[in-house]
Amino acid sequence: MFDPRQRAAYEAYNDEARRLNQEYATAKDNLRRCVGTVQRLADAGLAAQASPRQIDSANAAKNKVPPGYTLPYPSGGKQGYSVPRQSPARELYEVMREISPPSKSKVTGPLQGQSRPAVGDRDPAYPGGRIGKDAKGGSAVSLDHVVPLAELFHMPGFLALTPEYMIMVANAALDLQWLSFSANRAKGSRSVGDILGVDPNWQTAQVALENRVRAELMRVIQDLLEFQGGG
Repeated sequence: MFDPRQRAAYEAYNDEARRLNQEYATAKDNLRRCVGTVQRLADAGLAAQASPRQIDSANAAKNKVPPGYTLPYPSGGKQGYSVPRQSPARELYEVMREISPPSKSKVTGPLQGQSRPAVGDRDPAYPGGRIGKDAKGGSAVSLDHVVPLAELFHMPGFLALTPEYMIMVANAALDLQWLSFSANRAKGSRSVGDILGVDPNWQTAQVALENRVRAELMRVIQDLLEFQGGG
């Protein structure tokens, strides 16, 4: 039996052990979630492709965005999303456009389960359409955001991320796909649901993809905010 005089020390020891065990369990859970979040963003065949100069430029532009500044969300519609030229976030947007999407020549893995289409492949966006050649003789396809970069700037929390996290989200493989030049020009910074003259089955599938990716990106942004201490 414990000496009654030892009871207080014993209980204090147990309380401290429970506290440390809880902190350890929380740290493990946070690490597991952090790794899971990064894995959702990363892709073995897709390099981040942000040079030190670009990261420095993104940091400098981010410093010009007032703390707590947000763009209105939702917006978009038939005119698409934009970051107005008078917005404090415009310079940051221009820097991010240089970085994202990354160079398609560096993509070696599939996106949305599809490898880069070849010349002559069917263009699913247009009935009877085929993929043509670009100026270099390769397939005339663009590396395109499923959810437009401009829309990311409107998402709650995106502008509160560190520039490194912004680049990670903007270049996430989960938000990239191959589109023919024609489909990419027609889409711009809009939802595929707002463009005309495309294959209706493809359009329906694209809207479903947009909705799924949008929800995932919003979860990822909130997770990243929490990891960096802004959640």
